[in-house]
Amino acid sequence: MSYVSSRKRKSWQIVWKKRADATDTKKASGESEFAIWQLRGQLAAMDQNMEEAAYCMEQATDRCKMYCGEKNQMYSAMSEELARMYNAAGRREESLACHLAVRNQMLKNGYREGSMLLMVDNNMSVVYLDLGRPEEAIPYLTEALELTKENGLVGSAVAEPTWNLARVYRALGDEEKEDIYLKAAVEGFRECYPPEHPKRIAAEQRLKERQGE
Repeated sequence: MSYVSSRKRKSWQIVWKKRADATDTKKASGESEFAIWQLRGQLAAMDQNMEEAAYCMEQATDRCKMYCGEKNQMYSAMSEELARMYNAAGRREESLACHLAVRNQMLKNGYREGSMLLMVDNNMSVVYLDLGRPEEAIPYLTEALELTKENGLVGSAVAEPTWNLARVYRALGDEEKEDIYLKAAVEGFRECYPPEHPKRIAAEQRLKERQGE
């Protein structure tokens, strides 16, 4: 009958513990590394240096993928942040590709809960608007509003895609639909944003224009 001596078992436990500790240390080091790059990117964005911000977020995203894997939600969130920075830097096609990659990965994983997929859909619509292709934003904004109902979301989660739908129909020259979404967006922004918020200001100003004030 074979057996493992208590001394040998103990030595194995020590070895495995050291390996586990080394793995945890490496993981923690990796997380610190991409968190630092992310912070640098956010600080660059605050200074309106969007190319630098995008570069830093590229570094952060690459390291997050290395240490966490592309199925990790943290990687998806960081990739989405990179996509927004690409758009702010005027790199529209790269932004769109990044948004789509995040969206496809989330759908592949069957992830529709929470606000992440909604946020991706809404952010993609902004890129389509900036590209001058508003009609392509409609399916994503429609899905975003469906997701708010599925997940019981309120506030800005509803107001943001509603506002972008108003912008879409304005760009398409459909004033009737623009008015419907514009009024709803203003009501939503008044509930969740202070008077000085730029989106609330823009929506209220547009509503005054539509009402002939």
